[in-house]
Amino acid sequence: MSMRAPGPVWIAALVAAPLATAAAWVAGAVPPIWWPSCRFKALTGLPCPTCGAARAVAAWRAGDWLEACRLQPLFALVWVVLWAAFALAVASLVSGRAWPAWRPSARFVRTALLLTGLAMLLQWAFLVLDGR
Repeated sequence: MSMRAPGPVWIAALVAAPLATAAAWVAGAVPPIWWPSCRFKALTGLPCPTCGAARAVAAWRAGDWLEACRLQPLFALVWVVLWAAFALAVASLVSGRAWPAWRPSARFVRTALLLTGLAMLLQWAFLVLDGR
């Protein structure tokens, strides 16, 4: 069976997780005093949907994964999805099976954007209710 070249979705799956991990590893090494303050919170008194991400990355880098999940639950979910996509892409590559020809449909993209927006809203509600 001849193997098709990986498409852009699969190449992204192979690159995103290691690149995000490397970026988080470097970002987690930055001392907290250099972290920018949240302008949204300064203006409104409410946390933004990503408040706590820098502290979550620092906790993750220190090996405190539960604290990272507590600080930013969406961060943990995105991390799991990135690495699952990476594992699937590597398994397809190593097995020698043809790459699945997958092009997201317009409906899939709309649904993914809707779910992403909903996840961000839920994340924001969690942060506000948690009193951050």
